[in-house]
Formats: sequence, C-alpha cells, structure tokens
Amino acid sequence: MFARFDDPIESGPGWRTQRLRAATALASLLMLTSLAGCALVYEGKCDWDQGWRIGRVINVGRGAALGATSSHDCRQDVSSGEVARTLYADVAYQSEGRWSRHRIVAVPEGMPVQVGQAVYLNVNSCSGLAATGSG
Repeated sequence: MFARFDDPIESGPGWRTQRLRAATALASLLMLTSLAGCALVYEGKCDWDQGWRIGRVINVGRGAALGATSSHDCRQDVSSGEVARTLYADVAYQSEGRWSRHRIVAVPEGMPVQVGQAVYLNVNSCSGLAATGSG
C-alpha cells in the first residue's frame, strides 16, 4: 500500500529512454533555432550575408551640405557634379556586435526619406539603400 524507503522512485526500464529522448529533442530544437539566426533575411528581400543591414536615417542633405560625418562616405566614389545633384542620407546601423557605424549613401530618386526613418542599406555597395516595410 505504501512505498518503502528502499523502493526505487522511478521504476521500469523506460524512464531513462524517455529522459534521453527529451534531452535529444531539446538539443535539436536549440540547434535549429541557432541555425535560423544565421540565415537572416529582412522582409524576404534583404539578406544579411549579402551585406544588408537595417539602419536609421540620422541626417539628409544634398551633396556636400550634409557634411563629413563618416569614414564610409559613398560621395568619395563619384564626381563633384554628381555629388551636387544627389540627395544623401547619413545612416546609422549596427554591425556584428554592439558597435554603431555610420555610412553616407545616395538616396534613390523618388524614394521619400526623412530623419528617424528606418531603412535598409547595403554595407558592401554604395548603390544599396531601400525603404523598409515599416517605419
């Protein structure tokens, strides 16, 4: 009727197998979760591995009026005439870790952009700036 002190708490050969299966399932779930983080794709169009990062517009201005605020300045790669005609954005983004970086990139014609807006930028190319689906 009552268990004695010398009786085993878990009886039967199946309890060890059940614990092993549960531990294996948990380890598999954790591994799949970590792998999913490696394949980050923003809104199905901007792949982290291809250089896309989400950033926030800090300042907007035409040509040299924006000022030199970043060592990653896409205005360095174009002629002075092109710089004067083009609207540029200073975009802050986070790299691998906690370091905040800035990049000055050309705003594509017809793309509305304002200070504080979230945008995608490609850190591997000066031609990459895209609007996000949300602000």
